[in-house]
Amino acid sequence: MMRLRHLFFALVWAAAVATGFWLYGQGRTGEGMGQVESVVHVVAADEPALIAEIIPAIGDQVEAGQPIARIDHRDLDELTSRLDQQLRQERDLLSADRQLGDVDFTRFQVERDHEARRLHGEALAARQVCAEAATAVAAGKAETAALGQEIDRLNRAGSVGLGHADEVARLAIRRDTLVGAQSGREAALADAQGKLNHATAAERAWVDIATATLRRNPAFDRQARIAGLEGELGQVRERLRRRTLVAPCLGIVVAIHARAGTAVGPASPVLSVQEITGRWLDAYWPEGVEFSAAIGDRVLASSQRRGRQMVGGTITAVQPGFVPLPALMLPRPLPINARLVRIRLDNAATLLPGERVAVRLGAGHAEPGAAPPVDAPASGFSAATPTAGR
Repeated sequence: MMRLRHLFFALVWAAAVATGFWLYGQGRTGEGMGQVESVVHVVAADEPALIAEIIPAIGDQVEAGQPIARIDHRDLDELTSRLDQQLRQERDLLSADRQLGDVDFTRFQVERDHEARRLHGEALAARQVCAEAATAVAAGKAETAALGQEIDRLNRAGSVGLGHADEVARLAIRRDTLVGAQSGREAALADAQGKLNHATAAERAWVDIATATLRRNPAFDRQARIAGLEGELGQVRERLRRRTLVAPCLGIVVAIHARAGTAVGPASPVLSVQEITGRWLDAYWPEGVEFSAAIGDRVLASSQRRGRQMVGGTITAVQPGFVPLPALMLPRPLPINARLVRIRLDNAATLLPGERVAVRLGAGHAEPGAAPPVDAPASGFSAATPTAGR
């Protein structure tokens, strides 16, 4: 028992010494350590459905746009077939309606033009009669007013001894006659105005009737029904296309959330695909290791797998203070604090997700032909948030 206890303490001391030498080496080189991250895309269904087939298995590599799952689409197949049949029937009927409608439309055009000309002629005649009656009324009023003025003048002359009694009597008789005739002219004008209004209304009503007659043509209604069916069929075909789920990127299937025969709801996850290249890196500098960096500084990351070839990156966030160093980063699990830095890699294709790398502060540059990766969250130190994809 005593020997086992001594052996245990010896192993602990050996681990402590190894860790001390390792940290001493890190401190001399000023290197940090980190683990490459990637983005996980969650592929989800758009609507409630039944999973028909899951194509890849966990660990399989998939290409962007590659089908990875199929959702049962028998309901949409039946709906598509029914809409196609209805659309063909409506188009056949439209062709027949147009053939019959050509003859009816020609006859209707002749009748419409004849009736339009007749009503227009009546409106013009009524307008002419109305104008003549208005002219007669105006002339009668002017003549009556003139006679009244002449009678007033003669009456004034008679009051001063210049007798014109006979002339005044004659003019008064004529004025009374004109007044009686004026009443008839005004009645004729009112009648002509009424006929003009009726003719104008009839002419306008005929235009509305002709338009309504054209719209009652079965071809117009059938064209509207065809347009509605085409729109509905297009929506169904789009839903049918989306029943095949595709990989959103080049990556590895890391999780399958539903199996064939499983019912899923809208936005329910079906598979998770992790991008095959790393985009981000959480790097740690243990206590005692030389560290002086700020957001925007350049770093160099290297992997033993790549023979210490450097990959450039940019610091996007620096955690204030210290955080516990993850056990996976140590040769032995010991409580060590470290500074945490978030790094965006220049050329993600050179490193794999989950790969451990050494990180050195320095004015590194991107590798030739490298392009900055698509932005993921530039702050925070947790794993990349999964995003939904198709």
